[in-house]
Amino acid sequence: MRICLLILSLLVSLHSSSQIVKNLEKRFIFRLDYKPDSNNFNRIETEFFFLDISEEQSVFRSESTHIKDSILNSDNPNSLMQTPKTQFRYTIVKNFSNNKIKSFHDYTTFKFALEEEDSQINWQVHNDNKDILGYNCSKATAKYKGREYTAYFAQEIPFSDGPYKFKGLPGMILQLQDSNNEYNFEVVGISNLKNYDYYLARHENYKTISKKELAEFEDKIKEKPSLILMNPGIQLSQEAYEKYDRNHRERNKSRNNPIELTRD
Repeated sequence: MRICLLILSLLVSLHSSSQIVKNLEKRFIFRLDYKPDSNNFNRIETEFFFLDISEEQSVFRSESTHIKDSILNSDNPNSLMQTPKTQFRYTIVKNFSNNKIKSFHDYTTFKFALEEEDSQINWQVHNDNKDILGYNCSKATAKYKGREYTAYFAQEIPFSDGPYKFKGLPGMILQLQDSNNEYNFEVVGISNLKNYDYYLARHENYKTISKKELAEFEDKIKEKPSLILMNPGIQLSQEAYEKYDRNHRERNKSRNNPIELTRD
């Protein structure tokens, strides 16, 4: 949290639309409040995400993944041990020229790349408006992967993008919430961006798989979580693997409410 507050204090800024137009490489910081357990909706967890945008593409990842990427590109990779944990192990890259979405999934030992066609979200724009960070935002609604969403987007920000895989509105999505208030993204800061693509090279060695293969792998690690530890660089006793499996299976029972409720 201390790291997060430091980053936010450095990056959060209120600004005019002319600043957005002059610099077409931006970082949008989103706060996500979500309910991971469908059996206990009183439990709310929070993570911060960075959405980095250029004219060609955008990259969406958790604050923890951003810190990890930064450390891997630094002179002190040993400090990875201090990286805060994330519950969202993916980086999502949207290519604006070919409408492709590529996601990179990091499961410690296993690193996968998945490319999919950009889902065309059928947005309905409404007359309602609200102010977010000084921007007059319009309301839109849509269904996506088993949920119904309400978005507020700023037409004066010239990006047709938003958090996670959401895009397709005539402006930048600054808030996104599903109808049951189980996932709520809201922008908390905007800044100019430098060294936009410095971290993308580290995904070159990810194995390309299909959506079906990724789903099958995720089902496997729910049953045997220690699979992600099994490589020559990690040596644990059989007892340690079994303990890891027991602990993480128990934790997984309370993490049963993914953002995508359907796998189609």
